[in-house]
Amino acid sequence: MDLDVTDEEFIQVVKINGGLIMEHNLTSPPEMRICEGDCIRGVNFVRGTESMFNLLKANRSPQLDLVIRRCYEFPVNLRPCEGSLKLELLMSQSPSLFVKTIYPGPVTDWNHENPDRAIKVGDRITSVNGVRGKPKDLLTALRTLAGLAPVGVGMTGPRVASVTDGRPVLFVLARCASKDLWWYA
Repeated sequence: MDLDVTDEEFIQVVKINGGLIMEHNLTSPPEMRICEGDCIRGVNFVRGTESMFNLLKANRSPQLDLVIRRCYEFPVNLRPCEGSLKLELLMSQSPSLFVKTIYPGPVTDWNHENPDRAIKVGDRITSVNGVRGKPKDLLTALRTLAGLAPVGVGMTGPRVASVTDGRPVLFVLARCASKDLWWYA
């Protein structure tokens, strides 16, 4: 199983490629399957990304007790302010950009005007103006809007999203639901 450990609270399932989870999914009804994009919130009653990851990596047990949260997506349409979205983003292992920091600007304005769809630290940008794909592709889409050079291969770490021409930017964000689901794989 490929996992994204960018978040300090959740581990996001990026790809299922065999093992206990695949076996579990083959014998479970669709609503009980663990899916790509799901967030693991607990492993064998342990919380915290690093501890959970170490348990998953070292697991030799025929059973895992997992607490899972489904992700859901929602659209956000922002207009940059003074050439910037005022977001600090992290490139992650999943097909998304992780929202690390929100600075005062268009996102805080959006949040004030749209409290039911407020952007939060920990949300993941999964699409930029219709572009989906690897984090590099999403960052390239943002940089293209800004008229900047495309992102080079291998760039990692924080990036501040900048857009200079004032055009609206349509994001699709993914967020882990607030309801825990239990799985025994």
